[in-house]
Amino acid sequence: MNKTCDIFICYRRSGGGYETATMLHDRLKQRNYKIFMDTENLGAGKFDEELYRQIDNCKDMIVIIGPNSLDRCQNEDDWVRLEIAYALKNDKNIVPVFLHDYKFPDEPFPSDIDKLRIYQGITISSEYMETFFKRLQNMLHSKRYMPGRVKKQLLFILLPVIILAGTFLFIHNYNKQKEEKQLEQVSTEILSEISGGVINGNQLIGTVQDVNVAWKKFYSNLLKTNDPNEKAKLKKELIQYVDFKLKQISDTTKIPDIKLTASNEELLAKNGISTQDIKAAKMMFITDIEQTQDYLSRIKTWINTPEMGWPGQLDEGLDKLAAMTIEMINGGIYAFNELMIEMPKNSQKVFNKFRPNMGKYTAQVDYQAAKEDLEAKQNGSKEICNELLLGYSSIVGNENIRVEKMKNKLDSLKADKKKAQIGAIHDLRIDSMKKVVAGKKQVLQQKQTELDAKKQVLKESYQRILQKCSLDKNEDPGIMWGKIIHLAQFGYAQIKTENNYKAENGRLKEEAKKNGKNPNSVGTMTAVISSKQVFQEVQKRLDLYLAYNKTNDPDAAIYAPAAKRYYQLVAVQKAAPIGVLIVATKDNQQHPLLRIGDVIVEKKGEAVNRTDTYFNLSEKAGDNVQKLIRYVNGKKTELTGTVPVDCKILVGVQNLWEEK
Repeated sequence: MNKTCDIFICYRRSGGGYETATMLHDRLKQRNYKIFMDTENLGAGKFDEELYRQIDNCKDMIVIIGPNSLDRCQNEDDWVRLEIAYALKNDKNIVPVFLHDYKFPDEPFPSDIDKLRIYQGITISSEYMETFFKRLQNMLHSKRYMPGRVKKQLLFILLPVIILAGTFLFIHNYNKQKEEKQLEQVSTEILSEISGGVINGNQLIGTVQDVNVAWKKFYSNLLKTNDPNEKAKLKKELIQYVDFKLKQISDTTKIPDIKLTASNEELLAKNGISTQDIKAAKMMFITDIEQTQDYLSRIKTWINTPEMGWPGQLDEGLDKLAAMTIEMINGGIYAFNELMIEMPKNSQKVFNKFRPNMGKYTAQVDYQAAKEDLEAKQNGSKEICNELLLGYSSIVGNENIRVEKMKNKLDSLKADKKKAQIGAIHDLRIDSMKKVVAGKKQVLQQKQTELDAKKQVLKESYQRILQKCSLDKNEDPGIMWGKIIHLAQFGYAQIKTENNYKAENGRLKEEAKKNGKNPNSVGTMTAVISSKQVFQEVQKRLDLYLAYNKTNDPDAAIYAPAAKRYYQLVAVQKAAPIGVLIVATKDNQQHPLLRIGDVIVEKKGEAVNRTDTYFNLSEKAGDNVQKLIRYVNGKKTELTGTVPVDCKILVGVQNLWEEK
């Protein structure tokens, strides 16, 4: 313990603290940092002095904090409290590392450690581990060290190079300054164009909100009157208002004209700025305009539809469509924010003049935001849109049922009409029946048109999901994996939709049979987007994931094919949507029970849906019995085993499903 280190790791042994501290120690040591981590029992006397000496000499203290890590800090002799208090007193750089999305409580800590809550922390995530370490290294004051032997070797080898490099230093600096100025100019032009698109989005949100309010006022007034002339007047006024808003969109919205030369693309890519995201911004703004126009057009369609054809959920359906449109536009801010933080800081100033015109957005641009946080917010926004989309899809399904019932009723009316005596002239019953048939036919055609339009919206939304879940080889592996499980989640939602349709089709056939009709004459409902094609896209992305990561992560050659087989079985409903995937073992050690590629579905008698659940169950009393699925040569095998108490081999796990 006489060795002096730059980074001191403070942790509580329970609640995953020891395992996390060990992992941080090993990973940072591999990156050539000097780390101190107490692995012995704390004692008295000289050991305490040595502990304080290590804190005196360190530049950084990493404090690992889980849900119960600070509970015992109320005790004055608690060593975690003493270590933190001593570091605060000596103005050390403290980096809190949070486990399981821990947040500081509102209640104050003891006075000697209460300042801990003002330090910026970072949450550890198994999904974004590489990104986590990049952020951690940026927050540390300590620098990597170079072993003495390596220093001498490099000095001998590089001395002539250093002398030669001095000759070119001035030229290099001049070229660098020129490049930085050019980068700032290009970035400023791009941000200026995109910022204009963001302001368009603000206007579009306002348009959707205004028309939604106008619709609700119209709908309320329509229900209050039975006068046909008054109803016609209300409809005409709302159509005129919607037409005015559509023209306003056409006249005032300007699609950003983002032009990138080959040299500019090369310059941006060289500086880590995604040209793909820049090009996608234009498509995003076009989609915002089209989605808003689509919402307004659907309002007009419903107004022109006879009221007898309005479903009971009409008002709810239009609310969902309005909310989905607004959320799609609002969620674009996170993608814009992600692009902006990649740009030079001076060029970011161009956006500040646009900020006052963003009052309709609930999302705001944060120059200090971390990329993974913005990715999480984008995923959250996508989840909201998907929920609204699925809700809207449900209404489409209900409309499908209505169309089928109307078709059956129309067929019945036609049959009754044929039975009427041919010689009957001006029979009031037949005349009445003709009117009913004609009215039902008109409504049926209108409903079919509306249904087709809704199906097209779903298809377009699905294409946007596929585009958002496309993989880029330069992305962090954790982000790639997040896109894959997001798409798998959508695929499973389609399985549930298909099962609902299958049940409803069966019910309609039984109903037809009871009424003496041919069950095969009943129309069959099918899902707009098949789960089979969604899971085929999941398979393609897993192949890309392996191709992009097999060099840096050799274990991907084992767990990616296992994930493929798992999702194949889920797609045909031969595996349940549950479990986490084993993707690594510490130092490639062989675990007594688990293998890379295993899917853990149960631990200590409880179902495992998320990595957090898997690790939290380690604290539960009882034998560590785990139920798992293993794929050997593509064949599924179910196993149950107990992890020995003395097993210290850590495993890395990945989620297979999103939280919802």
